[in-house]
Amino acid sequence: MVVNISELAFLFRKQYKLNGEMLDNYFSNDMHYFVRWTSRSITLLIISWVFAVVTLFTNVYVNLVFQAYMVTLNFYIAINFTNFCTKYGDIARAYLPAGEDPEDIIIKPKETDSQTIEVQTLEHRINTWMEAKEYVGSQFTIDELATKLGTNKGYLSFFINEHFGTNFSVWVSGLRINEAKQLMTANPERKLEDIAYTVGFSSPSYFSKVFASHEGMSPTVWRREVMSK
Repeated sequence: MVVNISELAFLFRKQYKLNGEMLDNYFSNDMHYFVRWTSRSITLLIISWVFAVVTLFTNVYVNLVFQAYMVTLNFYIAINFTNFCTKYGDIARAYLPAGEDPEDIIIKPKETDSQTIEVQTLEHRINTWMEAKEYVGSQFTIDELATKLGTNKGYLSFFINEHFGTNFSVWVSGLRINEAKQLMTANPERKLEDIAYTVGFSSPSYFSKVFASHEGMSPTVWRREVMSK
């Protein structure tokens, strides 16, 4: 049982990490919270298995606690599944294997004149898109941006990773953070919550988390330091 549980936990974490990377390379906002409950559920199930073994060597009171734990765990899984199942259709699109659609195959461009022109054209379109600040606002996917730029998601994903050294979600978040910094500097009295939604983040808490990851400090601290100079 220990071997089986360890194998399950290892395989799950490996697949969970892979799928998390696919989410980041497909959506412009954080979508992890729609699937994060599955990771917690696996952890809680493993605890329940350990708990079950412990009950073999303890008294009836521990068994009662174990039964209460199992009832609570089942409620937790059922409630989370009900809350998040409506988003499964959207999330599943990020998991489509590359190559299922012929236009989604990621092929590293060759060093030919035509490919050089294609790269330059896409680079120009991306620069125009960034200058227009079209990354500000609502959620969008790499599919939607690829269509707008006249390419496919496989090639766009490769281009972003190659030219910006990061995945789609982190790249878009970086653009939004830079825009937020400009708004914070220009409007020192404006609420951070309002700025977060204005630049396209799904929530103030996610904005703070991403900002701290980019700048090494919270937006509140960053603005205070900027304004004190």
